[in-house]
Amino acid sequence: MAALAVAALTMFSCSSSNNMAASTGTDMQSSVRSGGMTDTGTSSYNATGVSSNAGTYSTTASVAGSSELLDMIYTNTEDKVLNKDLFDDIAKTKKYDALSLLRKSPNHTTFVTLLEKADLVNAIDQQERVTIFAPTNAAFARVPREKMMAMLEPEGKAALASMLQAHVVSGRIFTNQFGRSNLVSLSNDPSRYLPVGTTPAGTTNIGGAIILNANVKASDGVVHIVDNIINPVPARTNP
Repeated sequence: MAALAVAALTMFSCSSSNNMAASTGTDMQSSVRSGGMTDTGTSSYNATGVSSNAGTYSTTASVAGSSELLDMIYTNTEDKVLNKDLFDDIAKTKKYDALSLLRKSPNHTTFVTLLEKADLVNAIDQQERVTIFAPTNAAFARVPREKMMAMLEPEGKAALASMLQAHVVSGRIFTNQFGRSNLVSLSNDPSRYLPVGTTPAGTTNIGGAIILNANVKASDGVVHIVDNIINPVPARTNP
């Protein structure tokens, strides 16, 4: 089975973003293993993103408690815009960084709010190049309420961060870099990887989530809209 290894965004769960280890943005370094051969390469991209404070849709992580956040998550059970139409009204998405684009999306208020709740926004902003697999509001509303409630408590912050980190990877990864049954390896956690394949309908599946809108270019990378929470699986000895 072929494997696509990429450098995963290294983020640490902590009580404050001031305690988060600084992360340096680097080009994506990928290797595709097949038949014992390894090809390596580095992609280059100059980020010229605007501040992620330029968003349109407000979030509530800085002011709301767990109860308010739960109400928001399980009220947003349906996506407001067809995902394939997201960002169509933005003439040049590359003018904005990835988080700014997601803040402009009515379908991603939950995702952005949870990133803020887990203190991961600064780590993403510090990346020179980033790929975000962004679950919609409806995807988070399918998480069992009890599980989400536990992750929103202070003692569940590490679990929340771990879930979200599987959706954010250093470097730019476009779908044409995926092959059938590839594996996206998380270098900061070699015990997990993201399986990539295609569905019978021809759509791309990564970690159990279907990519609904692929390759949305941002100034600092690329965004893929996904319909579910991505679940890494244990690495195998010889994938």
